[in-house]
Amino acid sequence: MQSPITQLEVTYLRTTSLKPDPRNPRVHSDKQVRQITQSIESFGFNVPLLIDDEQKVIAGHGRLMAARKLGWDTVPAICLSHLTESHARCSPTTA
Repeated sequence: MQSPITQLEVTYLRTTSLKPDPRNPRVHSDKQVRQITQSIESFGFNVPLLIDDEQKVIAGHGRLMAARKLGWDTVPAICLSHLTESHARCSPTTA
């Protein structure tokens, strides 16, 4: 049985309103954040953050850190309001 297609909408949210998940299993070193920052400067911010209904980051913690380092006020995000909390924790994308 095929899952229903969810309509995704990219919105631009203030970096200050987004909340990193303190239980995020991935830790980004300063070097990794510098590399992500350089990538964003070179290629743009091409992959939106994934967030929940409370603007908690599900995936994209490193990109959020890089955007803040760059002094950006807003970043693109997709709200995955259809996910349960346990599904959000199991997200395969944790960058």
